[in-house]
Amino acid sequence: MNTSDSKAFFYALLAVFFWSTVATAFKLSLNFSTPEQLVFISSFFSALFFLMVSLFSGSLKEIKMWKSKDWMIVISLALINPTFYYWVLFKAYALLPAQQAQVINYSWGVLLALLSALLFKHKLSLNLISGLLICYIGVALVSQFWTVQAGASALSGILFALLSTVLWSSYWLIKKYFKHDPMNALTVSFIISLPLMLIIHHPLSLQLVNWRGWFGGFYVGLFEMGVTFVLFQKAIRMTSSIPKISALIYLSPILSLILIWKFLDEPITLWTLGGFGLILVGNLLVQKTSEQP
Repeated sequence: MNTSDSKAFFYALLAVFFWSTVATAFKLSLNFSTPEQLVFISSFFSALFFLMVSLFSGSLKEIKMWKSKDWMIVISLALINPTFYYWVLFKAYALLPAQQAQVINYSWGVLLALLSALLFKHKLSLNLISGLLICYIGVALVSQFWTVQAGASALSGILFALLSTVLWSSYWLIKKYFKHDPMNALTVSFIISLPLMLIIHHPLSLQLVNWRGWFGGFYVGLFEMGVTFVLFQKAIRMTSSIPKISALIYLSPILSLILIWKFLDEPITLWTLGGFGLILVGNLLVQKTSEQP
């Protein structure tokens, strides 16, 4: 492994580590803030981070080249991420055990592949169909157990978790049409999202959030939305093998379940492990489809 690949591997592992902590961070932060407060605080710190990175790199000058179509795309992206996606995701985490919300949310990759195939009129391969079925059997397995355990609140949380996968998949599909610097898109969309959230979510009780809630929002904004994006993009640029770097993403939910067990005192059930295993197999089948010519 050459020096560039070694650095890429390090940056990717660091990003994966931070991603693996966020499910625990979500749940802990929601003990001290509402989903509306958390999404605003975390987006505020994330917007500051993206703005500093863009100013430091000098990339913001490119915005002058944007046309009205580009601005419409970025505004659409801002409405989805972070405005609605993270609010919906935090609602799911507020209503469900962290392990269940995370496992269901992880099925977004399979949904993205399906929506992409339908939108761009790609052939629905056997691997894609099999991956989709296996993945959602896993979702059903996890959902059934917790619905029986917790009833109506669990059902609402499951619906929020499933909606988060639709929003996140839609975000990436729309982002395909943006042809400029992705960092600028993130910077502008997160800045735009702040007044949108004040209108839509009304998080006006921010003064009631104690320091733990603010720290949780700071951590989520920095390490779920901000630093990890820069680290992983840097790893992708430096590596000679993108598939090897991308494969490291599958470590994140495994590490996350360990942290959930350790710091949230959630016993990881066989239903969660079984459902997660099926979702992982479904994702791998779909990824195999995308790698085929």
